[in-house]
Amino acid sequence: QDMAVANMYRVWDYGPLIEAYDLYYTLEQAQSGYITEEELLSHAKATDEEDGEIPGGDHAEQGNSFRVMTYQAEDFMGFAHGGSITETYLATDSAGNQTKLQITVNIADTTPTKDLTVGSTRFISEKYYNLPYEQGGLEDDSLWKADPEYAAELQQAFSNLQSDTPVASYKFDHNTILEMQEFVKNNGVGNSKSEDALSRFYNQFLVPNRQ
Repeated sequence: QDMAVANMYRVWDYGPLIEAYDLYYTLEQAQSGYITEEELLSHAKATDEEDGEIPGGDHAEQGNSFRVMTYQAEDFMGFAHGGSITETYLATDSAGNQTKLQITVNIADTTPTKDLTVGSTRFISEKYYNLPYEQGGLEDDSLWKADPEYAAELQQAFSNLQSDTPVASYKFDHNTILEMQEFVKNNGVGNSKSEDALSRFYNQFLVPNRQ
C-alpha cells in the first residue's frame, strides 16, 4: 500500500578463516615424495561460521573445499639442496566465499658435512723439528713426530738436504707460480674440496717442471 513501511535486512556471510604457519622439512623428505598435498593440509585448518570446520579436499555435496591451490609434487621432489618454496592455501565455503593464505615451506639439507680438522700448513726445518712446540717446534701429537714412518721420511729429507742429494728437483717460473696459486684458490688446500685435487696439481705442475 502507499506509504507502507518495509524493513530490509542484509545478512553477512563472511569467508572462511585459515590457520596455517610456515613449515619445515628435510631434503630427504622432499626428494622422497613425503610432502604431499595431504601432508601440507594436515598442518593447516579452515573454519567457517556457517559451515564449521572445512575438511581438506573437494566436497561437492556440501559445496565447500580446502586445498593447496599451487601444489605440484615435482616442485618438492626436484630439490637438489636446501631452499624454500611458497604455497597458497585456498578455502571455499558452501556460499562460494573464498579465502587464500600463503605460507613458506622450507627445505633443510641435513646431510652431514665432511669434518675437516682445523690445522695449519707450515714448512718443517731440522732446526725447529727438534725444538719444543713453545719455541716453534711441532706439537707432540704431530704425525711428523708421533708416527715412525713419517718421522723416518722427514729425517731422510733432512739428510738429503745436508748432502745435497734431493730425490727430485723442480723449477717453476713466475707465471707457473701464479697458475699454481690460482689452482689452490679454486680447489682448496690438498683434497679439501675434491678427492683428486692433489693428483691433478701434481700432473699439471710438478710432472712437466721436474728437473
